[in-house]
Amino acid sequence: SPVYVACGEPVLPRIVFLGDVAEERRAAIRDEVASVVRFYAERFGVVVPESTLYVSPDARAVAVAYHELTGRGYPVFTGAGGTVTVTPTAGILTFVSGPLVNNSDDFRRLIAHEHYHAIQYHILRAGGKPYSSPEWLVEGTATYSEYLYSTAHAGIDHEGTRLVYNPQASFRDVAASFGIQHYEEAAAAIDWLVERSGNPRSHVEYWQNLESAENWSDTFASVFGITIEEFFDAFDEYRAGTVEGWHRVRGRVVDLDGHPIPWVQVMLDRGSYAPHPQQFIAVTDDGGKFEFTVPEYAYGLFVAQWGTLVFSLFYDFHSGYANACTDDPTVIDRTLDIEVKVMRELLQRPVFPPCNEGVPGFRQISGHVLAPDGTRLAPGRYGYGYQYMEDFLGMCLERYVGLRWEQVSCVNDNDIRDQSFAFYVGEGSYRLRLRYLVRFPVPGHQGQYNYGVEREGWYIDSGITANPDLATVFEVADADITGIEVRLPADFLPSE
Repeated sequence: SPVYVACGEPVLPRIVFLGDVAEERRAAIRDEVASVVRFYAERFGVVVPESTLYVSPDARAVAVAYHELTGRGYPVFTGAGGTVTVTPTAGILTFVSGPLVNNSDDFRRLIAHEHYHAIQYHILRAGGKPYSSPEWLVEGTATYSEYLYSTAHAGIDHEGTRLVYNPQASFRDVAASFGIQHYEEAAAAIDWLVERSGNPRSHVEYWQNLESAENWSDTFASVFGITIEEFFDAFDEYRAGTVEGWHRVRGRVVDLDGHPIPWVQVMLDRGSYAPHPQQFIAVTDDGGKFEFTVPEYAYGLFVAQWGTLVFSLFYDFHSGYANACTDDPTVIDRTLDIEVKVMRELLQRPVFPPCNEGVPGFRQISGHVLAPDGTRLAPGRYGYGYQYMEDFLGMCLERYVGLRWEQVSCVNDNDIRDQSFAFYVGEGSYRLRLRYLVRFPVPGHQGQYNYGVEREGWYIDSGITANPDLATVFEVADADITGIEVRLPADFLPSE
């Protein structure tokens, strides 16, 4: 049979790590992959009996392996994403690369998506016949299944969160010009088809039945109970009904000189502001323009380079700039016309830039942190700033506002470049606060830790002080402050 009904624990793919992936992260990735495989086995009764997964935060390492195995160039040109292919000798191969490898949420979505592609390949390859199917069905079923896994992992009832994505054009037109910017709309179409069919396995059965049919449209009609032309008309009517009373958000993405930036992904996200997550995604046209139709709610707006899953730049509705600061939600209760200003360079970076970088008038406070022996500390892992031995050092910037000191922002491992930190701030008085975070194992959860503050202090020219009134104050006006050396005294660290 081309599909194996899961009995007991399904076989996991062989995982090959390329480049620098910490052992703790490797363990977490193995657990996530196992969770995805079990989900598809239990939910739909399908497993891939044999496959290999290549994982690396370094896209170049994956590209080399991909070329060696397939003889072709790596198709994920941004370096952040995944792809599945089949070779006559190596079988089904999955490749995942880029910074999202070390981001649990992004990796979870990506591996759920790519493993569904592995299932598609396995079903069709086992059938032994050539096949043809529209790309919107290939990617729509994978994105829909990724969504099912993500909502199940978060404990969210999918039935209460039907997918509807940015219905600006008819779906017939979307299918004819399908691209990465249409993945979510295709997932919404699959969601509609599965619900209408009354069969939660229908999207899997489409692939099972494809190799025995004369053409894909016959398979589509037999599995989903509607012809493709009837579907296009009915789904557009459904989408039109869902957006009655919704509001438009339109605008354009420009660089700091006001020139439009085409092919930028723009996302409106009501994730943390709603009982159920919902995202609307568009891609700017040649004039940098985008448009959404969304229900009234509070949304954060994000932009990212086209072709990546990492939405790292948050739009500030007040300043008009997109950078990496905390997202600033606004209630969409009317038509909005906005201009998103962003430094082009930030869209090209594979990691998060420092907060406020690229905002005119903001100056840099930067330097590096030294251990007691004078060596520079390296970035930590999972957002905890610097690492010292097995523990972590957090660093935050405080600003003097209204007769008191307030925290402005903190560095994490993504903010550290070449073992140096950087903050971008406006005029004012600032000081640096440091916290030594000690790891405590979580009972019953191998490789997981909680972190507690063991020491806290403030930077002074000679080291660290426990008295905040003695801290060195940086006055930021019209010049950057660079070359700060924060050296940890031995007595700042916990005793043995």
